[in-house]
Amino acid sequence: MRLAICAWLLTCATLLHAQDYFQQDVAYTIHVSLNDETHMLQGDVAFEYTNNSPNALEFLWIHVWPNAYKNSKTALARQQFRSGNKFMFYAMDKELGYIDSLNFSVNKASAKWEFHPEHIDIVKLFLSQPLQPGQTVTVHTPFKVKLPSGSISRLGHIDQSYQITQWYPKPAVYDKEGWHEMPYLNQGEFYSEYGSYDVFVTLPKNYVVGATGDLVDCPEEVAFMNELANADIDYEKEESNTFPESSKESKTLHYHQENVHDFAWFADKRWYVRKGEFELPHSGRTVTTWALFTPEAKAWWKNGVQYINDGAYHYSLWNGDYPYNQITAVDGTISAGGGMEYPNVTVIGDMGDDFSLETVIVHEVGHNWFYGILGSNERDNAWMDEGINSFNETRYFETKYGDTLSILGGSKQENRFVKLFDLEQYSYRTRDEYMWLISARRPDDQPIQCHSAEYTGINYGTIVYKKTAVAFDYLKGAIDGLHGAGTFDRAMQSYFDTWKFRHPQPADLQASLEQSTGDDLSWFFDTLVPTTGKPNYKVSGISKTDNGYEVKVKNRGEIPGPYSLSTIKEGEVVSTKWYPGIPAGSSARVTLESSEADAVVVDATEDMIEYDRKDNRIRTSGLLKKVEPLQVKMLTRLEDPNKTQLFWMPVVAWNEQNKFMAGINIHNTTLPFRNWEFSLTPMYAFGSKTLTGFGRLSYYTGPFQAHLATRTFRFNDQSYFDGGRSTSDYYRSSLHLSYALNKRPNSAIKSTIDLELAHVLVDNRSTQAYNDFREIRSMDNLYSPRLQYTIQYNGTITEHLVLLETRTILNDNFALRSWYNSIEYHGAAQYNRKGKKLRWRLFAGGTPAGYRYPVLGQGSVGYRTPAGYRYPVLGQGSVGY
Repeated sequence: MRLAICAWLLTCATLLHAQDYFQQDVAYTIHVSLNDETHMLQGDVAFEYTNNSPNALEFLWIHVWPNAYKNSKTALARQQFRSGNKFMFYAMDKELGYIDSLNFSVNKASAKWEFHPEHIDIVKLFLSQPLQPGQTVTVHTPFKVKLPSGSISRLGHIDQSYQITQWYPKPAVYDKEGWHEMPYLNQGEFYSEYGSYDVFVTLPKNYVVGATGDLVDCPEEVAFMNELANADIDYEKEESNTFPESSKESKTLHYHQENVHDFAWFADKRWYVRKGEFELPHSGRTVTTWALFTPEAKAWWKNGVQYINDGAYHYSLWNGDYPYNQITAVDGTISAGGGMEYPNVTVIGDMGDDFSLETVIVHEVGHNWFYGILGSNERDNAWMDEGINSFNETRYFETKYGDTLSILGGSKQENRFVKLFDLEQYSYRTRDEYMWLISARRPDDQPIQCHSAEYTGINYGTIVYKKTAVAFDYLKGAIDGLHGAGTFDRAMQSYFDTWKFRHPQPADLQASLEQSTGDDLSWFFDTLVPTTGKPNYKVSGISKTDNGYEVKVKNRGEIPGPYSLSTIKEGEVVSTKWYPGIPAGSSARVTLESSEADAVVVDATEDMIEYDRKDNRIRTSGLLKKVEPLQVKMLTRLEDPNKTQLFWMPVVAWNEQNKFMAGINIHNTTLPFRNWEFSLTPMYAFGSKTLTGFGRLSYYTGPFQAHLATRTFRFNDQSYFDGGRSTSDYYRSSLHLSYALNKRPNSAIKSTIDLELAHVLVDNRSTQAYNDFREIRSMDNLYSPRLQYTIQYNGTITEHLVLLETRTILNDNFALRSWYNSIEYHGAAQYNRKGKKLRWRLFAGGTPAGYRYPVLGQGSVGYRTPAGYRYPVLGQGSVGY
């Protein structure tokens, strides 16, 4: 009864939401011609805009995104500067691009328009009369586009290879939240209105074109493409990749497509063509597939059509049938990542092997579902396309290749690094989770739900793509585990059927999945998606019962999601059962019916997303049930939750006093990094004949770091003319605490406060003739608290770093012996497009009279005491006494 009531309430909520939903409609007619000598487009666009909203509109926002390439002040340029790409700052005019010759009319009457006050790639078009609900207007304008260098982003050309994307004036989305006018950006892509397209492209006759839509009334072009598709290709023969002369004759190609929100086309005279088809799994309808590639890339593209077919088939099987007639993948010149998606057509960058090509083709073809057919707002909710698509991509490879697929990609047997670094045990899916952990275990973690412009470049990959991928794998595992295999796929197909050719928001996805499953998925959509909370279950105890085992499970993380328990016998999973989630910080006791098992494991099937898997396993008998076997290896390895890992490597060093030193480094550092790490490096100094070295114990959590370190060296060793000798050994231990103050990982400004508590012991020994060569020994103890504040700014072409430091020096009675205050400034300016920089540094410091403080490197000061003892500086930002 309760389930029925919940389902009824969800249905009512969905219907109420649907009543608020509206969607504008746009019908385009575009004529464009390509001049491949001047690299210019000339055309005109007319679109019928239908206002399906309940509001009267007095103006339209129009995207004219080619202007994003116009100068170094655009939003695109500024975003690239923040990521370290200064190409547009130093670009010459011929490398930049723009759109001009705009002359808007509305219903054939000249219309007033103006550029956005901040963004020259957005236009505000005023309507002479408000566009009432249900009314339609026709907007027309001619336009010219100077195509930029393809080295900047997605629109452009490299010689006579053309990628024509985001190239025509198009209205911004208007929905229940209002207008979504947005500048073009590299990171964080698009949100556009659905409609129909009739596009007429004129260009030299010998170009091969891949585009959105179907060719209409072009029998000669159809014959031309089929002829190329049937031509023989010698995949082993090396061929020139140069461009042939352009034909003196031109052709006009007519493409038509409905229910898409964009139109892109690509042209190249060098392309080989391959054609295929596949049958959709649900309807049985046949879809045509095309692969267009250059002679230089033909070795990798030999199976290109098969990759398209396999990817599109599986995406259709899991999410819903592909609704269009054709899919095209082209080998192109693209600087904004390995590939880029558009309705019906995708462009693929340079790939170096078969598996990389298949990966990018499947991913970009998959975007026909997630962003293409399900038109989410990528700028606000990038995870709804990139992340869900990445989940399907990983699922595709694990389904197709199974256990033969290595974590590095490709076959386990064919990759020499797999055996060398003990990678056989890791699944392909593991790399998604480990890439997320790179960000999650360090201070710059960010939520899945975040505006795309707020992500750091690394996090856009590790969070939006990879964390979302494993999060949806978790969601699928939980839904199928609690309701039976296939439940998740049926729920996603229902979501697809309900929202295809529309603009779903996160709440729409949640409501659809909850309606399909009858579950409350707030654990996923309200905690895992919008926060940096860590999913982390632990098996904390086990006891034998008459029929099996009673297991105590604790939720050490912040996500109260469902979890699975598996019984293990001789390394194989015997049984797996899913359970409802446990509140964060709480525990539950679970009874497992099992005649005999060696161990019980949380998420043995790797369906969940886990912050730390080292506490997921417990043995059913024996002492130290949670201690895993010791693994000792050279260098380092990936983190293995089933091993206690210890690593070593040989170490050699040299300095003036100790001469040649040799030893061993012992550590537990894995990839991804863990919260607790240690490193111990004992060395023998052959010059001083002493034991030297250093050690470190570190803890990382969020913006906080703590390091406990020690080191010892001989820094004074000299002989006197009378046979005497003087030596000084240096021992330093310190506790270093650091906290990152900035709250926005993508901010250009970073600030950190550091506190260091250091103790230095100097052991001085001397023998000389005047004291009968008796050893005279003194111990010099110093204590030094140090407080440092650092603020750093990385601008477009300049960098600035300021360090404020205060330090006191106490003797062994903790009385003030000296003090030191300083301010240090470092600046840099990039002065050419190759990244060459001019650097400068200013330093000022104060200390009591009679003390000399020579500067020895950035952030490091060496101290000379009145007695003449020189205490060496060991490490950037650290002072030795």
